[in-house]
Amino acid sequence: MIGDRWGVRDDEVAHPYLCDDFVTSPTLRAWRGVSIEAPVEAVWPWVTQVRLAPYSYDWIDNLGRRSPREPVDLPEPRVGDKFTAVGGRQLGRIVSVTPGEQLTGVIMGAFMS
Repeated sequence: MIGDRWGVRDDEVAHPYLCDDFVTSPTLRAWRGVSIEAPVEAVWPWVTQVRLAPYSYDWIDNLGRRSPREPVDLPEPRVGDKFTAVGGRQLGRIVSVTPGEQLTGVIMGAFMS
């Protein structure tokens, strides 16, 4: 499929992800990734901050509001917490979290880890 990968290697595509456990027959599978050379303690706060904003195209997904550019002091995420916003509306929820390791959410029927 065209556009199903961005910034990931073949071994990362073959890797099992927790979101796979929630969708047994996906209509679409897509991978997006970036390589970060930093310790988990530096990266994890940014991963959990996706609860505040989508960190994609702010002019589309965040109604023109800038996603935070500095870490915000947030409590550790928990299952059931809000996941992120689209168009300024909170639509998602966290379905699984292992602190420092993985965060899986669902938004508008799409599961992502």
